[in-house]
Amino acid sequence: MKQIIGVKSNFKLKLISFFVIFILLFNFFINNIFAYSKDSNIIVNGYKFEIVSNNSDEVVLNYKDEIGSYNFSLNKQNGENESPVELTGEIFSKERNIENSILNYDINFDEDIETLNDIDNTNKITFVDKNTNQEYNLNNNARFVIPIGIPLLYAAVQALLDIGCAIIILNSTYVMAEEIVDTLRRKDEYKYFDAYLKNGYVYIGGGISSINVARSKAQSDNNKGAIFCTKGSYARAVLTGYKYAGPEIHGSGDGYWNHYHILKSNGERYKAHIWYA
Repeated sequence: MKQIIGVKSNFKLKLISFFVIFILLFNFFINNIFAYSKDSNIIVNGYKFEIVSNNSDEVVLNYKDEIGSYNFSLNKQNGENESPVELTGEIFSKERNIENSILNYDINFDEDIETLNDIDNTNKITFVDKNTNQEYNLNNNARFVIPIGIPLLYAAVQALLDIGCAIIILNSTYVMAEEIVDTLRRKDEYKYFDAYLKNGYVYIGGGISSINVARSKAQSDNNKGAIFCTKGSYARAVLTGYKYAGPEIHGSGDGYWNHYHILKSNGERYKAHIWYA
């Protein structure tokens, strides 16, 4: 009798184990399907973009229609004089009266860009044909030479910013600090970066090669920005020779980072931040 009970118990344990394993595998399978579906495409204003890649260097999206195939890329770590957004691809037909079917453009922005509402003035957008160096200001007089529709461009830029957790400040890409700081620390190419505070989040821009430039930027009354240092020791190096306030932090969670402020000769603090990881 005891042996029969033992057999039944073992059978129940095996059945339960099998059921648990099945549930785990099923959840893993379903989660991966949904993750892939979620991560492989993004739809903005009715335009469906395939996410080709999204890493610490760039976001690349692809859009296809009956006219052509277009790749839009956002350079997350663009340097000086580099365009934040590029358009490459191919036109399948001559319906739009485009002489060259191969697309290879830089796209520049005159003002700060965060959402579609920020780029509703097309006079602030310039296309640069990298094959000919010809520049086209995106206005009513030049639109006929631009290989894509304006609504598609708006949707593509918004999709790039959404996927990349980015904004564009003075034609340079700034990425949310939480998204990129670990990569910057591992690369250790720069100690200091331009930074900007927007909507409660710190965004990191291009690298700063000189500590003196970093110090100069930190002595400003622009409370929306200054510099981000990849280590606390780098931040303290900027403070050498100055009186300062901090370290301080004004909240917890995403968007809040420890920082210092350099003090003026009268004891008041510069409003610019010296954030650090």
